[in-house]
Amino acid sequence: MDAWDLFIANLDTHEQGHVDIFEAEFDAFKQALLAAGGEQFGSGDTAEEACDKAAAKIEQALTDAVAADSVRIGDLQDAYDDSTNHGETQGAVLTCP
Repeated sequence: MDAWDLFIANLDTHEQGHVDIFEAEFDAFKQALLAAGGEQFGSGDTAEEACDKAAAKIEQALTDAVAADSVRIGDLQDAYDDSTNHGETQGAVLTCP
């Protein structure tokens, strides 16, 4: 295996680590979204206005949940990169002649 092929194989190993983190956290992410939607109620002078307000509450709750979980998963990804020095400790470094 030449240097390029070794680099690609090691880079693939590193990037798979990122995939594994996301897959491991996906169920928690999905549950956070489901919990965020929940039952929302809106009030208004018409049923349409009440429905629009409830929909806006759901949209905001989902936006907040995505933002919070994205930060949490991002922190896990950053910790993984820190622990592998962005793949360097896994050999994902191309040494040019």
